[in-house]
Amino acid sequence: PSPRPRRLCRGGHPAGSSVVGVDVHIGSQLTDLEPFRAAYLKVAELTRALREDGAL
Repeated sequence: PSPRPRRLCRGGHPAGSSVVGVDVHIGSQLTDLEPFRAAYLKVAELTRALREDGAL
């Protein structure tokens, strides 16, 4: 996964805020399920990495 979200979750977020989850919006006018599958796989990979980092 990109290092940027991992940095943000390790403390690079504004004071007084905390990361509690991962969300994604890929559009609402899709007629093919493949973009949903691809997005899910990327979010799952990022979520695993954040859990390994102790950020989630």
